[in-house]
Amino acid sequence: MGVAVKRFVTCPGSGKKCLPDVETAIRKALRYSAQRGTPLRYYRCPDCGLFHLTKRPLSRAHVDTYQRSA
Repeated sequence: MGVAVKRFVTCPGSGKKCLPDVETAIRKALRYSAQRGTPLRYYRCPDCGLFHLTKRPLSRAHVDTYQRSA
């Protein structure tokens, strides 16, 4: 039996690697944050609908958008 290889797609809007689900995004954010010493967070991309990582802090505009969609 072969080993499954996950292939990450590149977002057409941002050019960032797409993470397929929240669990993967959390795992990657924690790992990369520890390796690089820079806190990372994940977010759902408005272009592709998948998840990306960023070092930018959450802005007030993002908080307002999140609260409206909840």
